Amino acid sequence: MQQWVGVGRTAWLSIGMRRGLHTSIVPQAGQKLRIQQGLGRSGNEFGFLHDEPDFYYEDGRKPEVTPKQRKWMNKRKRTQQRVDRLLQEMDEGRERILRAEAAANATGAESKK
Repeated sequence: MQQWVGVGRTAWLSIGMRRGLHTSIVPQAGQKLRIQQGLGRSGNEFGFLHDEPDFYYEDGRKPEVTPKQRKWMNKRKRTQQRVDRLLQEMDEGRERILRAEAAANATGAESKK
């Protein structure tokens, strides 16, 4: 007979009554499938409710942004800036290659004359 004891967020201890102590990380429900599909680990890590509050005050004001929300917003902003920079570098590299190919074709056409 085994007994599962939770330790931390996802680590569990399996206490085997006959065979001693076993440690393993047990994926939570659907976690493995979501990770295989390239989604977030828990399903609530991204999205509108994660980034902004799901309520407004009666007079229409939004609640203040919490430090944790600010941290996530800054992390997403840095990630977006990095993606933009990498895409720009790829575009510049593509243009350089096309210019080099065009120059090579132009010099090749002149040498055939």
